Amino acid sequence: MSAPVFVVDTAALVVGRVRLDGAEGRHAASVVRLGVGEDVVLVDGLGRRGVGVVLAVVGKDALDV
Repeated sequence: MSAPVFVVDTAALVVGRVRLDGAEGRHAASVVRLGVGEDVVLVDGLGRRGVGVVLAVVGKDALDV
């Protein structure tokens, strides 16, 4: 199965820790129920993408990738 894809601001596609929050974070944490160590793909809708791993689940509405 491929890694789930989430839309983020272009500025979030940087090397380092990214906080996935808002509607996308809530969907990732509460609906998809991603956990630490799972792969994700982050895109900005403009053709840029990044891959990452969930580093922490922050409550019911955010993840650190």
